[in-house]
Amino acid sequence: MVRSNLALLLAERNLKITKVSADTGISRTTLTALCNNYSQGIQFDTLNELCLYLDVEVSDLIAFIPVEVGIVDIGMTPYTGPVHRNLDIFICICYRLNEYQIVPLDGYLSEQRSGDTINRLEVVIDVPDDYPDNEDSVRANELIRQSFEKLPRAFFPVLEKALDEKLFFMYSDRQLSENMSVTYIWSDDLIRRNNR
Repeated sequence: MVRSNLALLLAERNLKITKVSADTGISRTTLTALCNNYSQGIQFDTLNELCLYLDVEVSDLIAFIPVEVGIVDIGMTPYTGPVHRNLDIFICICYRLNEYQIVPLDGYLSEQRSGDTINRLEVVIDVPDDYPDNEDSVRANELIRQSFEKLPRAFFPVLEKALDEKLFFMYSDRQLSENMSVTYIWSDDLIRRNNR
């Protein structure tokens, strides 16, 4: 997958999109799309202007990650306690052109409530347990580990945003506080070897 590192580069330099837009003449809409990885493409002139402005190489601004990971679906079990649920998170891993596999991740969700309103969610995400007698399980888990090893840390918020959308869809609007926050905790098994 190809990802823009513009948000990270701006944060490192303590720059705001408004200032970059004023200094370069690149529209705020274009810069916002690049920061959020919503852009469908980038003009060479824009790429050139950003590289000159930020004093970076193209490879610093645009990264190629040799794996594609996306959230497919989430299944939520009934409450296992007053405010706890188990999650089955299904991800799609594309490891070669037109070669992909849908595999599960385990999740555990805790809710912090005030009456009937949810103020905070905490989601712990991990690789499912290995079942040595099940070759498919072992292979799927190894694919997950190898794929997540290639993901830069900056990509995890992209996955979290996709998870947010799925989670919010599962709750009725009446249940969620306007200021509700979600915290994601990724297991060491998913990020321990990822030093980027």
